[in-house]
Amino acid sequence: MKKPKINKKKYSFYKYNKNYPKQFASEKKILLKILPNLLKIEHFGSTSVPKLGGKEIIDIIIEVPKKDFEKSRKILQKSGYIFRPTVKKRLFSKKYYQNRKVHVHLTYQGTNEISRAVSVRDYLRKNKKEIKKYEKIKKKAVEHAQGTGKRYVKFKNSYLRELEKKAMKKQL
Repeated sequence: MKKPKINKKKYSFYKYNKNYPKQFASEKKILLKILPNLLKIEHFGSTSVPKLGGKEIIDIIIEVPKKDFEKSRKILQKSGYIFRPTVKKRLFSKKYYQNRKVHVHLTYQGTNEISRAVSVRDYLRKNKKEIKKYEKIKKKAVEHAQGTGKRYVKFKNSYLRELEKKAMKKQL
């Protein structure tokens, strides 16, 4: 059976696909093999929330011991993940396969990066109204972006900050 090719048009909106958890599981197996000191691994972002549409990107956040942070980045890079500059506590990388796009966010123990990502995911999973609201914002962001990443992110940022505050508050 021929694998479908991914649409590399960056800023398009797609309906939720029930294969996203399987795609995460597949990438998780790879990451567990190549990162021996991995402490935590989580699927987050729109593909981790059933019924939430998005850009079809499997977002994964992983935590390693702080002492292994740079070593882990190098291992990921050698394994085909392409890094781009981000904040100090969290490095962003991407990898394209024939049939999926994966973003891996690397962080280290002692930050709150995983709890922030997971709290938003879990909050959305429990709030159908919030899913619908976020989906509308994502669709508008795609239109607004006109293919530009900075415009896409900027359009969603204020909503995402508020969503994260609500999610973290519920987590306490």
